[in-house]
Amino acid sequence: MYTKDLSNFYHENCKQSEIVSRINTLYSDSSNSSTKFEDNNLKNYEVSIKELAMLTGLGIDVDKNAYNYSSPLAIKQALDTMFNIQISDEQVLVLYLQMYGASETPTVIQFYVKSFDGKEDLTNMVAGWNAKNAIKISLSDNSSLITNMLSNLIDIISYVLIAFAAISLVVSSIMIAIITYTSVIERTKEIGVLRSVGASKMDVSNVFNAETTIIGLLAGVLGVVISALLTIPISLILKQLTGIGGLAVLNILPALILVLISVVLTFIAGLVPARIASKKDPVTALRSE
Repeated sequence: MYTKDLSNFYHENCKQSEIVSRINTLYSDSSNSSTKFEDNNLKNYEVSIKELAMLTGLGIDVDKNAYNYSSPLAIKQALDTMFNIQISDEQVLVLYLQMYGASETPTVIQFYVKSFDGKEDLTNMVAGWNAKNAIKISLSDNSSLITNMLSNLIDIISYVLIAFAAISLVVSSIMIAIITYTSVIERTKEIGVLRSVGASKMDVSNVFNAETTIIGLLAGVLGVVISALLTIPISLILKQLTGIGGLAVLNILPALILVLISVVLTFIAGLVPARIASKKDPVTALRSE
């Protein structure tokens, strides 16, 4: 929220500040580098932004905007100890001066692209640079980071919904098996009549398997039709809330797969009751009421 002229002016002001002058004077000393960075005048040196407060007239509280920084030696040792990175005296000086806004080396470059094609071009440009140069550029894509976070969140919600749907399918399959078994008990005499007129055990089993398959087909088609009808008001509601239309859509291929799953589950659920029906003794079945 400030102009480039102010940024450059502040940068030049930092370069001329007292602490930067003392750092450059100390660094140009011909003494050993291991000792010149240990100067007590640099350790925990208090740096204020009173120059900016005076020039801008913003009334910045100097006392509350003072910061303590460690020495260049501490930076060099921290990189070596924590990250196993060895840098030269010139490089550590650049890092140290960055704290005071007096370094000519940029710490970050921000690009604002207008489209996803522009972002792809920028990514390819950075990749080409890294392939040809020893100094590598680390690209941080904030939009991709946010997209990945949202994608992971949506995946977690989807897995939870799939888990609930799977539990519902298992419960529904058990209920279908119970209903089919109840039908077998109620139609015991009918089973005896079928067997007495020459129907085989397989024929009796196929009767109940066909019934459960038809139930699964009708249930699947009914569920898909109701879901397709519900997408219309849901899309209208979401368009009013988000301004984006067509969010709730039921594609043909997933609908057909759902119908197929319904048929398969009901068929599997009816296998055991159908087998029980096929094993009933014809004479005993005819005597039942």
